[in-house]
Amino acid sequence: LMNSLDYFEQDLDYMIIDTGAGISRNVMYFNAASQRVIVVATSEPTSITDAYAMIKVLRKRYGIKRFDLIVNNVSSKVEGDQVARQLSLVCERFLGDVVLETLGSIPADSQIPECIKEQRAFVDIHPNGEAAKRLKRIVSRVEQTARNSSNGSLQFFLRRMVLNQMKGSNHAGYRVSGSY
Repeated sequence: LMNSLDYFEQDLDYMIIDTGAGISRNVMYFNAASQRVIVVATSEPTSITDAYAMIKVLRKRYGIKRFDLIVNNVSSKVEGDQVARQLSLVCERFLGDVVLETLGSIPADSQIPECIKEQRAFVDIHPNGEAAKRLKRIVSRVEQTARNSSNGSLQFFLRRMVLNQMKGSNHAGYRVSGSY
């Protein structure tokens, strides 16, 4: 990964790393080193549990207090709001000072499996679908808030990742099953 990052030099505006589900050591290091953590969860209980576990470990072990949330694969906006509210209430009750900002939800789309088979982004194949429209709104919100926040660099990310790895080197990796 470090060698691949050299390719980008200084021309990055954003770097998004999809760490996947779980709270393994690598997942924690990348999230702890990030300037912004976006948690993606579905309405499935295992996904909500995994999302909370990741937030809890990042709060307790790395001091991260602010998280963004996207609820994926929902049947309606109401379902997305319910998942966000449920996760927010659990964080508030058990973690107290955690801020969980909901960026939005993305509806289930029967055309997404087709896009996966073709290995193409659904926003390219079905740009006018509801899922693509909602994702574009979420990206717009992320870009807007990124412009208003401190301007970090790739070197900042790497330095923070290395420091967090050194601080957390005594901790064993953990893994929680499920999907986001």
